[in-house]
Amino acid sequence: MSFHHKANQFLERMPAGTFDHVRESVTTAFGVAAGFKEKVEKIVADKRLSDTGHKEKIVDVLRGGPISHLKQLRRIAGERLKALEETRAKCQPVLDKSDMFAEVQRQEIRAWLRGMPEAERLRVAYETPDRMVREAIAFAIPALSGLNDEAKAFVVSAMIQDAHGERLAEINHLSEIYEAETLAIDEATADLRRASGLEQAAFSRVWETTAE
Repeated sequence: MSFHHKANQFLERMPAGTFDHVRESVTTAFGVAAGFKEKVEKIVADKRLSDTGHKEKIVDVLRGGPISHLKQLRRIAGERLKALEETRAKCQPVLDKSDMFAEVQRQEIRAWLRGMPEAERLRVAYETPDRMVREAIAFAIPALSGLNDEAKAFVVSAMIQDAHGERLAEINHLSEIYEAETLAIDEATADLRRASGLEQAAFSRVWETTAE
């Protein structure tokens, strides 16, 4: 399978709404691998070089651009994913600690929950739409409500979804796009390694010691 054909396969599987700059990144990554493969074929065909000479020349070409280019593409994709995860992490329930009356209410709700039979307590935790009940569970250790970590996590997740559902859906979609981009770049990097003829350990050493 040609590198260009593989690039097209990845592009066809990209999520709907994938940005042009991401498609260009994927195309570029496989183009780098394809261009390197052509250079390797010319090096190998040079009968003036020994096997060791071929290998040294191939490594020189690797360091001369292909690795740097792919490392840059991989870094940019990784930074995009990291930024999305940082945004996701900020989508957390917020408690107004200055409202002491509300805190008294939350304490009363936690006592009310603890006094319930376990099955009823869990039903309330998993089904209630009441904001105060959810806050009482979410902003205290689970034991104070007579609940377990799983039930509290469910309540927190429901609160996050209610408050940030649209934003989270957007983050999830963007994450799918950039994860697909990363996967394509990694596959192009694997193609680069295979074209070089180097074992994985040797290729990794060249990769790690080549500046972006």
